[in-house]
Amino acid sequence: MRAVAEDKPVIVVVGEGRESGTADRCVMNLALNVMAETVGDALTKVSGLANQVVEKLKERGVTDEHAHTQNLTVQDLFDQTKQKVTARIASYALTVDVPPDDVGPHLSALTEVAGDSLQVRGLLLALSEAESLRVTARRRAVEDARSRAEQLAEAAHLRLGPILSMEEGVTGMSPFRTWGKLAATPSAPSLPVEPGSLSTTVHVTVTFQLES
Repeated sequence: MRAVAEDKPVIVVVGEGRESGTADRCVMNLALNVMAETVGDALTKVSGLANQVVEKLKERGVTDEHAHTQNLTVQDLFDQTKQKVTARIASYALTVDVPPDDVGPHLSALTEVAGDSLQVRGLLLALSEAESLRVTARRRAVEDARSRAEQLAEAAHLRLGPILSMEEGVTGMSPFRTWGKLAATPSAPSLPVEPGSLSTTVHVTVTFQLES
């Protein structure tokens, strides 16, 4: 407890609220990698491959809203033995947002187009309606703060008064993530992607007035 203006006692508590839900989206972090002797050839090859991959995604019902180009890079391949650059590697990175059950079939289809040039850099499971979880978590955080304050006030033989201030802390979503280089193969349709449970946690700092 501490005192504020007019020596009225107050109590400051931190409440926590948590809510969870099942993931209904999976963001695939993909890359297309090609090698050529010159920068121009590398860019030409990776551009052609990227167009084929994007077209295949559209054929499978993936809209522009759920496919995003992330980056395009060209790097030198330096041969340590020859002590010179012997090739250029062009990489086109994109993310594709699909339902978890569609990950395997999509990877299989893209493998048919891109072959070994396709790299799966990681999967990120997410919720399309994450804000609804935060709303519930916020309510629970405030309820938790009030419950804690009532217990403390009762122990001090005081009554809980009105709320004087309230501040929300950092809100975090805790998703299930898998990172790393995963090989895309023709057997990808059987790739299990378990949605699991995603949770969000909200903290609120609440100041209550105390009554004697």
